[in-house]
Amino acid sequence: MVFPMNPALKAALADPSYRDTIARAALHADTTIRRYIWRGHRRKYSASGEVMVGDKTAKDFVSEAVLRLITGQRTFYPNRPLLDSLNSITDSLISAEKKHSDRVA
Repeated sequence: MVFPMNPALKAALADPSYRDTIARAALHADTTIRRYIWRGHRRKYSASGEVMVGDKTAKDFVSEAVLRLITGQRTFYPNRPLLDSLNSITDSLISAEKKHSDRVA
């Protein structure tokens, strides 16, 4: 399926500093994950040593955030840096996962 992408988002994703932005967003997501106490769940780590929530790492949350921007599930505001948008979306996704974890445990 082809999604009409916001031109400003397209430019942000094509920016040469995109990899750095994604790395910084993953670090932010990892820090957010580690701040929560995951009731009923022992902390798990991926093979590369990344902390995991269920079967997701911080990078997975960032990938999901990018996908939500691309598909239009989340709005990209051109006057806001891509990193801020990604951090906001990953915070929301991680919080939702935390709430789900609390209900299940």
